[in-house]
Amino acid sequence: MIGSFMQEVMRPAPGSKMPDFQRIAYLSYDRVEGRWKYVSMDTRFPAGIMPAWSFGGEEDGKISLLFQPLGFVGFGPEVEGRFTASDFVISRDGDNHEVAEQHFLQANGSGKKWLAVRYDYTRQQP
Repeated sequence: MIGSFMQEVMRPAPGSKMPDFQRIAYLSYDRVEGRWKYVSMDTRFPAGIMPAWSFGGEEDGKISLLFQPLGFVGFGPEVEGRFTASDFVISRDGDNHEVAEQHFLQANGSGKKWLAVRYDYTRQQP
């Protein structure tokens, strides 16, 4: 925590065969507006700063956020030029476990969303 902000910094694990990247994200609850705010930056995804907001507070152990729509999707050299909407749902099932899922919905007329990213977090005790 940095004040009222939860900070997340993600990098490949030491010795990992994954290409180097850095992801930084911040989550906070705005008591004045009565909603969650989130922002992330990820060197794997050339979208720049990605802001998201909830419509309200946490419900049933879930925080549901909507990202500002993107004009493209893809990782690294695979970038397309397609309009994409996405959400980010953070679910907590105890004090030491959370799952965050991001779904994409492309403007292709199908109306189908799919799971694009899933992070599974387990807190380690010191």
